[in-house]
Amino acid sequence: MAGKRRSYDASFREGAVRIVLETGKPAAEVAGDLGVHEGTLQTWVHRALVLRRFDAIAPDVLWWGDMTEIETGEGKLHLASVHDAFSRRVLGYAMGERHDASLDSASLQMAASGLGPGPLPVPRSWCGACGGAALPRGRYSASRARFACG
Repeated sequence: MAGKRRSYDASFREGAVRIVLETGKPAAEVAGDLGVHEGTLQTWVHRALVLRRFDAIAPDVLWWGDMTEIETGEGKLHLASVHDAFSRRVLGYAMGERHDASLDSASLQMAASGLGPGPLPVPRSWCGACGGAALPRGRYSASRARFACG
């Protein structure tokens, strides 16, 4: 006989998702700590990432990345770019013959080079080169810029 289906209120679901995204702990570990089935928590996290908002209250608080494939007469050109969610400015870009983590990392490093010393804003998620890996929300030192891709 199947067990009784449990229901969780919105604040519990949001808190569980926040733990996964902000701490970087695996969903399985967080699910075990909270007494929630791992698949249930992963569904909440995936929904939160799909419904994420890209508005920011100030410059250099939230960045987002984009990857574009451009057909040329000589073949495909891949363009990775980093944008500030507040100003909508392009902060960094890199081009190459194929899309890989080094292309994303180069665009992020270009964006970070314009900040000067201090903390580096990192996007909550990145493109497919990292498998669409979710990054914890927060700020990282420039030395951890490679964490995003690579």
